[in-house]
Amino acid sequence: MAEFPQNSQSDHGAWVALLDELEASLGEAALGASGAAAESTSSAWTPPQGLGPIPGDLVDRARDILGGQRELISELLGERRAVGEQLAALRQVPAPQSQAVYLDITG
Repeated sequence: MAEFPQNSQSDHGAWVALLDELEASLGEAALGASGAAAESTSSAWTPPQGLGPIPGDLVDRARDILGGQRELISELLGERRAVGEQLAALRQVPAPQSQAVYLDITG
């Protein structure tokens, strides 16, 4: 994660850098969720210290990122649910038997 300066004059630039970083990680996560091969480099995210309040001109951008994160979470939960259903269906398949089984279809 990038280091952000403590200087209030550079808060705007630091916020832009942070939003750039969040957008990039959201894009990487979306690629991973869609099945594209991606290496997981993510770790627990901690908010940077000393940025101060978000500048007004960046609020809409931050809201867009938040909306994208919520959409991705929703997609991931849906995929998780689908995988759970597939696993449950697989658990219903009987284990192979050690004896030969024949089905007489001619009567």
